[in-house]
Amino acid sequence: MRKIGSPSSTLVDTAKSVGVNKRLKSPLSVQIEVTGECTSECLHCYNFWREKGERSLQRIQSGILNEDNTVTIFKKLGEVEVLHVTITGGEPLSNYLVTLKSIELARSMDMGVGLNSNLVLLTKEKAGSLKKAGLSHVLTSILGPTAEIHDSITQRQGSFRKLMDGINAAHDAGIKVSTNMVVSQRNQEHVIKTAQVVAGLGIKNFMAAKAGCPGNCSDFSHLALSRPQLTKFLNDLCWVHKNLGLQVNTLEPIPLCGLYGVIRPELFISRKCNAGVTTATISYDGSMRPCSHLDMSYGNLLTEDFSTIWERMNPWSQLAHVPIECLKCDMLNMCGSGCRMEAKTTTGKIDGLDSATSFAHVAEMTEAIRISMKPADRILMKNFKTLKFRLRREDFGGVFISDNAQVFLDNKGFAVLSQLGSEVTYDLATMIIDWNGLDPEKFVSGLAHRRMVSSV
Repeated sequence: MRKIGSPSSTLVDTAKSVGVNKRLKSPLSVQIEVTGECTSECLHCYNFWREKGERSLQRIQSGILNEDNTVTIFKKLGEVEVLHVTITGGEPLSNYLVTLKSIELARSMDMGVGLNSNLVLLTKEKAGSLKKAGLSHVLTSILGPTAEIHDSITQRQGSFRKLMDGINAAHDAGIKVSTNMVVSQRNQEHVIKTAQVVAGLGIKNFMAAKAGCPGNCSDFSHLALSRPQLTKFLNDLCWVHKNLGLQVNTLEPIPLCGLYGVIRPELFISRKCNAGVTTATISYDGSMRPCSHLDMSYGNLLTEDFSTIWERMNPWSQLAHVPIECLKCDMLNMCGSGCRMEAKTTTGKIDGLDSATSFAHVAEMTEAIRISMKPADRILMKNFKTLKFRLRREDFGGVFISDNAQVFLDNKGFAVLSQLGSEVTYDLATMIIDWNGLDPEKFVSGLAHRRMVSSV
């Protein structure tokens, strides 16, 4: 557990320290799959509802979420204080009116909201309506630097051109776009060139995730990356960060020991599996799962109470699905043992080892990551500005969440931050609040290290 200062520290990074002693009353973020329909048929698609066998549009389940059920779901999310939702699918724009309604509902409840979309259906008019409803960010997929490569993976001619049109429509409407590249054997040689295309579009965030075996796929060997290929594409991302100035990450958790050979492993250590701990997914039929990739339903939100279903997911925060081999590892709390669906599809066991696990390099990676995580010197700030943030009370204290950070707080830290306003500038020498026995300079330095405040 990484802390600031003494053992009585008040701030803890959620990405590295969500554990058995800090069970949240509900997830911080939820993904809502508003449809199973999609305009693409990507070779690597993880959606478990696709039937086995030869792919075709007719073999993709075409359920959709209707407006009445959308209202029911959001009402229940509001009751348990979910702070952020991501609208996804399938392709959510193929259920456009419900996607628009979901964004409106989220913003009316003061929830953050994002959209995962391939953007092929986005028009100038729809982009304007989504922005007006409150959408500020969309994550899209770019699978190669050319139409030939991208379209061969989506199995839809013209999808690359439509993606470019959609990105332009989003930008024109004032919607921020981030990109993700799902990397498989089909495109692993094109990570840098794809990032160059992204940079040319004025996009600042470029994520890349290794393709994972879908739950209904018996043989993924023609797409799965080898260990050397995984290391290479992560090093390509390091090059992109250094030379193109893009923010990079991987959207799928990789065991930290599996980062051996990566030039800058610290760029990728924040992506931990938080399925059933800080996140959950709700499908178009109301079924609720710990993660979008997982094919394990824990109940139906349309017929059951949210808290009842969330309680069934408690084993995820109790490390019940972590491989026994990983339980004694010093990096477990930060690592989380990789992706559980990856383990299930490759070993047949939810508590099996992620295919990227490399026990031979645990000691080396432990030392490398400890060096990269060495606490920095205290940041002395006399004036500071808070970011746009939200707080949520928990039994152990509370949670701070913003676009830049998700941080657990003990009761003292929560009490102090509860007195601060969002996007307000403060002078440490003259501000009048109850510091609850904490050292003001040390506490604000901790906030700065966690990117919870900025200097003025």
